[in-house]
Amino acid sequence: MNVDDVRPQLVCEVMDEQFGTLGYLVIDRVLANAAIGGIRLAPNVTVEEVACLARAMTLKCSFLNLWIGGAKAGITAPESLIAARRREVLEAFGRGLGPILRTGLYIAGEDLGISAEDLDIVLQSAGLPKVAVRTDSAYYTGLTVVETIRQALVSRKGSLPTSTVAIEGFGRVGSNVAALLVSEGARIVAVSTCEGAIYNRGGLDVEQLIALRRVHGDHFVTEDIGAKKLDLADLLLLDVNILVPCARPWTISSRNATQLRADMVIPGGNIPVTPSAERVLFNRDILYMPDFVANCGGVLAASMVAKGFLRGDIQSVIGTEFAWKVARILEKGQASDLMPSEIAREVAWQNFQRITWQIDREERGIRALVQKAFQKGARASLERGATLLYDRGLLRWNWVHRLALADTRKALCADQPLT
Repeated sequence: MNVDDVRPQLVCEVMDEQFGTLGYLVIDRVLANAAIGGIRLAPNVTVEEVACLARAMTLKCSFLNLWIGGAKAGITAPESLIAARRREVLEAFGRGLGPILRTGLYIAGEDLGISAEDLDIVLQSAGLPKVAVRTDSAYYTGLTVVETIRQALVSRKGSLPTSTVAIEGFGRVGSNVAALLVSEGARIVAVSTCEGAIYNRGGLDVEQLIALRRVHGDHFVTEDIGAKKLDLADLLLLDVNILVPCARPWTISSRNATQLRADMVIPGGNIPVTPSAERVLFNRDILYMPDFVANCGGVLAASMVAKGFLRGDIQSVIGTEFAWKVARILEKGQASDLMPSEIAREVAWQNFQRITWQIDREERGIRALVQKAFQKGARASLERGATLLYDRGLLRWNWVHRLALADTRKALCADQPLT
């Protein structure tokens, strides 16, 4: 797998006079003059990995019918340098990306190895302000992972209270997925970090694991908590109903896909399965829902928060419109000889092409003229009046808010019919 296979629009090497090569920025596709994607910090991250992650972001945004493209950045400085001079490296990376970040072409976010504080350091070093409004992206990513699992179990006539789960990568996303699944009766039997894996067939105490992680970080798996120690690779091969990879890319390849014993693989992390392994899993009747579908909750939440929506609105959309999108992919897969990933990619690219056409039409001025005329009509007057009444406490609910939420729900489900 290489960059030529992915064909991004822009690949940049980020360099610094003092530190040399610090990492890469890959902009896979630009829509509406912008692309969004997190910054990943991992000493052995490659430009190929960053490029594939950027493509996943494009597919994720297009699957959700968002008017924005996909990108990703990766900091590949040596681990020893990060440990000794982390802030300086982040500042240097921000300065290097500054000319692109300041244009708004690339909108950076958090990713593996990058905290909210780290992101602020990068942005401020690029000459930009700190992030003003934050979303709990790991929680919302966990919500879409769990909703995908729920729909997959419905399609296979299973249930969460009878399911066993192994989670590869008990970080921000993995711990949220675990907590949400346990709240619905599932049994988490194995988790891992970069320091190792632990296993208990009877079930792990997730609350205890989360508390230990706060204290010990990734090393919590080395504590004596009444669980069997496993090699990292062995977690993937456990006999469980659901495997949730939330770690580094391509941990499931054609080499170990033949040995997986899970009934389904629902990823919380990006690109965990190689294309060849996808086919192996499909041929073995192991359900794999692609990453850009299962873990798109963080992107969806960010787009909704930017429009002023609240936690309950986002949860409602995930439980209805998002659930519908997942269910129709699964239904189409059962009625055909296509992998769910093939169906989902087709949906995403159709959306991408339609959005591209809509943007092109807008740039020619047709949509702009229509919108301008529409804004002078009755709806704009009602919106202004309803907002004024709501602000003054004369309405019990915000009519504008409900109208905007209805528009968001409609846009999310604007996919072409599956044929």
